[in-house]
Amino acid sequence: MNSTQVLDDTISAMISSLENYNFSLFNILSNRLITDSVFLNNKIYCIFGIFMRELSQSISLIELSKELNKQATDELLTFIEKFLEKRDKKSEEYFYDFLWKEYSILYNNIMIFSIAEEEENYSHDKDYTNYAIDYILKFLYTELENFFLKKRPILLGVLSEIDRLFKNFGFEYKHLIIKTIISFFNRTIDYKLYEYGDKDQDLRDINEFNNYLTQFLDIILRYLEDADKVVKKSHEYLFEYAKEWRLLYIKYLHTIPQYIQVRRPKNEQMLIPEDAKEQLKNLVSKSLLKDEKVEEK
Repeated sequence: MNSTQVLDDTISAMISSLENYNFSLFNILSNRLITDSVFLNNKIYCIFGIFMRELSQSISLIELSKELNKQATDELLTFIEKFLEKRDKKSEEYFYDFLWKEYSILYNNIMIFSIAEEEENYSHDKDYTNYAIDYILKFLYTELENFFLKKRPILLGVLSEIDRLFKNFGFEYKHLIIKTIISFFNRTIDYKLYEYGDKDQDLRDINEFNNYLTQFLDIILRYLEDADKVVKKSHEYLFEYAKEWRLLYIKYLHTIPQYIQVRRPKNEQMLIPEDAKEQLKNLVSKSLLKDEKVEEK
């Protein structure tokens, strides 16, 4: 078995999807790359897949002209090319640092497409971004220490505020790291809540959920105390959340409704990301199945 070839084949398919401006397929292929990286325990490819997945989500929430579509595609293709070129030429520790820095540049270049003309009046102030993110994370920590179901949307609220700070005031790559960790924890939490809220739950289930939440809060606290500690271990945290997400997906597929970020542009037409489209398809399918069962009776 050539494990690298398995992963490179998916990247080749991703390149083709971008060249054909098929962002929907690119999104799916990013998921596949993460899944196969989990199966093969390959953290480097997994982190790369996570970056592609996050960007495909961001692009799906932006209205792009034909010209900007090409520009976004070219940016992604350049990043992929750099990944393939450098992956075997650097030590693993150095490569993660290289990847994050290159991803920060790419993320910023893609993010610029979503900035409204009026928002260009903001002066970049990364010190304020740093201050505001610390404030938000302290608030998040306090709220989730005493978690209950109604607080579930807070993670999307935090991600939305961080997005705004990035757009208006700029960011450092440590800020992007903590945002990505929160984003991937967010991908797992609805599955975890489903298991926690199951009618057959026992004390063990509740304790497992609380432990899972505590581990996330420990990362937040560690970041607030010394962000560099989280930066150094970010690939480990993200790999574990990616692994949890993909295995939970295999277990439950789209049967668990999830909180998903959408964006309403100026023309008031709702932009729906691929995740939400899949959920809608699933809900319609389940509804049709129920109707068929009623008719059979």
